[in-house]
Amino acid sequence: MRRIALGLVLLASTATAQPLAPKPASGLYLGADLSYVNEMENCGAVYRANGKPVDPFALMKAKGGNIVRVRIWKDAKWTNTAISPM
Repeated sequence: MRRIALGLVLLASTATAQPLAPKPASGLYLGADLSYVNEMENCGAVYRANGKPVDPFALMKAKGGNIVRVRIWKDAKWTNTAISPM
C-alpha cells in the first residue's frame, strides 16, 4: 500500500510538471486506443501502410493522430493467442 501511495505522489508530481500539449491547429483530436499493440504483434499481427509493414504508433501519427490511449496493467500477462477461449 505504501508503494502505491508513493507511486501516485510521483505520478501526480510529474503530471503537473509537464506542460499541456498544444491544441491541434484543426481543433480536432484524432485518437485511438493502442493498448493491445504489443500483444497483437506478439501474436503475429503486422500493421501496414500501402502494403509495407510500419510501426503502428508512427502510422497513427502519419494519418493525423494526435492523441493516444495506452492502458497499463499491474499484472499484464501476454499470451501468444489473439483470442482467448471462453
